Amino acid sequence: MWYAGLIRVLVQLLGRSLRIRTDVDAMAAEALKPGRPGVIVFWHGSMLFSWWWFRCRNGAALVSRSKDGELLARVLSGWGYRLVRGSSSAGGKDAMKLMEDAVGHGYRMCVTPDGPRGPRHVMKMGAVRLAQKTGVPLLLFAVGFKSYWSLRSWDGFQIPKPWTKAIVMIRCIPIEELAPENGDLEPVRQEISRRLNEMNDEALRLARETR
Repeated sequence: MWYAGLIRVLVQLLGRSLRIRTDVDAMAAEALKPGRPGVIVFWHGSMLFSWWWFRCRNGAALVSRSKDGELLARVLSGWGYRLVRGSSSAGGKDAMKLMEDAVGHGYRMCVTPDGPRGPRHVMKMGAVRLAQKTGVPLLLFAVGFKSYWSLRSWDGFQIPKPWTKAIVMIRCIPIEELAPENGDLEPVRQEISRRLNEMNDEALRLARETR
């Protein structure tokens, strides 16, 4: 797949053209220091920019063994990601074990929690459970573009237009919040999903208001 390299170059040029402003809370900044593992979540529709943003930052990615997955694997490997080949929808327990191993070796596991098939912007439990099991912070990543193309796909896949303004927001969910006394993670999942949606809305609002 020679065009995987072309895709990387094109996305790199696009990313460098953007006018990016970041909003990172103190806990997230601490968790993102070099050598610290974690679990990073972003919505499936914003993954083009998100994968690019976390390139060469000790990231790991769960990628299916499908034909589309093979293309993504080649793009991500060129950006320095450790690849975890498997599927969260088929053989989920095996995928979880592979992701746990990656985090245990010091990687930041990047997860699209509404993938691979939706529902859009509804978080599944996997990322929450992964962070809890491995005892690492959960980082929420949202991006809003002033101007972008949106594909007619289930996830509303976003491609920012060159030279547009982008607002990046990163928030940290500390380990303590991932370990409720009663052991029930469902309210935690719902709350984190709500927070990530709020961040997405806020990033989009700020991007549109910025000249």
